Amino acid sequence: MFLTAILAASTSQQARSLCRSSEWKSPHKDRQQVQQTEAIICEEDPYKVAVEKCILCKYQVPISYKNVQLLSQFVSPNTGRIFGRHITKLCEAQQRRVTKAVKRAITMGFMPSQYRTTQFLKDPSLYDVRYTGSTAIGQYSKLPDSNISEEELLEMQQRAEEEAKTTQS
Repeated sequence: MFLTAILAASTSQQARSLCRSSEWKSPHKDRQQVQQTEAIICEEDPYKVAVEKCILCKYQVPISYKNVQLLSQFVSPNTGRIFGRHITKLCEAQQRRVTKAVKRAITMGFMPSQYRTTQFLKDPSLYDVRYTGSTAIGQYSKLPDSNISEEELLEMQQRAEEEAKTTQS
């Protein structure tokens, strides 16, 4: 009936007036009004895990290439490589800053590139990885200049390994 009335209209003005007439109503009009009047309640997700800050962000620790003791915490004592984020639990930004600072400290001569400085081996760890190697790494790098024989060197290394085993258990 509605379409026939539009087709029968001779001018476009008559067709527009029929389309605007109050006879036609949207079937969804009532539903839209109900949705607009209801208050939207925002609740926090009860299953959401609390986000923990990384240790450097939490205590606002400044990172500098001159702070070798801090940077040595993020370097492997055996290989001298920088630990990854999955080990250190640092955020992306802090991990990037630590990596940049370690590389800068190595190039400027503040840190060794092949191993971790022995004076920092017994420092408390900032994360859950424990050092399991020997503390004798890097101590005997000047063997030709020293008066230590090879036998004494082997004995010292064995003692260091025994100390490391006793501290582990």
